[in-house]
Order: sequence, then C-alpha cells, then structure tokens
Amino acid sequence: MSRHTAGSLMIAGCGLTWGFIAIVVRELDVPAMAIVFYRVLFAVGAISLVLVVMGRRDLFRIPRPAVLGLGVLLALHWSSYFAAIKETSVASAVLVTYAGPIFMALIA
Repeated sequence: MSRHTAGSLMIAGCGLTWGFIAIVVRELDVPAMAIVFYRVLFAVGAISLVLVVMGRRDLFRIPRPAVLGLGVLLALHWSSYFAAIKETSVASAVLVTYAGPIFMALIA
C-alpha cells in the first residue's frame, strides 16, 4: 500500500470516528463528565504507548501551566458538548458547536 493510500485511509478513519462520537455519546447511559474522563484516560494510554514504542520517553514531562489550562478548557468544551448531545438532538448540538466560530466572526 502506498503512503498516499495509507494517509488517505487514516484521514477517512479520523473523519468517521470524529462524526461517530456524537452518536456513541447519545446512546451511552453515562454522564457527560464520565465520558470525558474515560476519553482522556484512553488518550493518555494511547499516546503514552506510542511514545514508548517510538522511543520518545523524553517527551514525558510536566507540561507548562498554559498547556494544562488549555487541557482544562478542552475538557470543559467536551463536557458541554456531550451534555448538549444528551439534552438535545445530535444535529442541534453539532450545529451550535461547529457554527460557533462563524457566529463569533459575524458578531465581531
């Protein structure tokens, strides 16, 4: 398989999983914060495994406060997004979430 084909398949896989998460969240009978917790836990494990396999243990360090702050903001965003999916339709939550930057540009 060529690098181009492999890259295209990876991008398609990312797109599918990105769009699929809203449906999974809607069907799970778990609070939004629990979903965020397990999502972050899975990401930590996956990234750690990749770093160990690649021999990049030097990247295991305490992040700067700004990076920690961005992580907290991202977790809050996911929590709000997942709570919105649980309270309203997937279509409404996705529309409001991804149209937000457009609305902000129009307001500005």
